[in-house]
Amino acid sequence: TVGAALTGGLHGARAIAVSLDVGFAPETFWWESAVEVVDQLLPYLMDEPAGTILNVNVPNTELPRGIVEAELAPFGIVQTTLAERDEHHISLAVEDLPNRPEPGTDAALLADGWATVTSIASVSGMPLSRALA
Repeated sequence: TVGAALTGGLHGARAIAVSLDVGFAPETFWWESAVEVVDQLLPYLMDEPAGTILNVNVPNTELPRGIVEAELAPFGIVQTTLAERDEHHISLAVEDLPNRPEPGTDAALLADGWATVTSIASVSGMPLSRALA
């Protein structure tokens, strides 16, 4: 979702990446909660300049505690690891990270029941030769 939003922002579109924090095998998916959060954020997004990108994470609950602006955590709440590998294939696994997210970050606030929104910058499209200088 974020990759698509970044691509849109690079091309001058306003974009929003929305994720529902479902964890592993929930009994219920609260898509309505994500829709409510997006409904509240769209007017704000439409008033922002072209190229604005929002990253939104919504807890999988009937009613989030509210929407809060948050900085991105250095790592997400899950990570992909190499589970198996041979000459012809690899197998990946998704694992919960063992530590608690940094306080005040989107991951920590999401875990506490808040919907989080973070404004992110698109890639610059800077030529590689300038980036390496």
